[in-house]
Amino acid sequence: MHLGPEAPAHPDHPRRAWVMVEQPRDEPLRLAYHPEDGTFRPDGKRSLLFARGFDGAYGWIVGFGEPPELHFDALVLTAARPRPGDVLEVAVSGLFRHAAGDHKIVTIDLRDPPHYGVSDLFALPEAVQTMIRGVYPRVDAGEGWFGAEEARALLATGRPLHD
Repeated sequence: MHLGPEAPAHPDHPRRAWVMVEQPRDEPLRLAYHPEDGTFRPDGKRSLLFARGFDGAYGWIVGFGEPPELHFDALVLTAARPRPGDVLEVAVSGLFRHAAGDHKIVTIDLRDPPHYGVSDLFALPEAVQTMIRGVYPRVDAGEGWFGAEEARALLATGRPLHD
């Protein structure tokens, strides 16, 4: 599916979303999106997700801005191997609320057989939850991992950054 920067939110927002893949699971270098030409290029830094063993993809929620402007970041659980620029339909299932306001929405690829039908981060198998929490193993004051209800409430505001 191709969706441009002006694409609307998913029709089942905030339960479902489209995520533009920015960082595939198998890329050790961080990729940066360049909106002027729609490309994804290494920025010379190591990918935090790759370094911390996140077995999924990373991107942003379509319809609410795009990098480098304000946007909703998304961690995507998927058995697929999406490439940068691919758009995935996902279920919104959780949230890492970051003290700096750069929150991460946890999503599940709707085509993902291992997690098909799971709608909340805390309903996933413990090993999967541990892998996800490994992205941000240290939780400081004002931060935390939350389930689908909190993530959907944040998305419903339509405002990517919050105090």
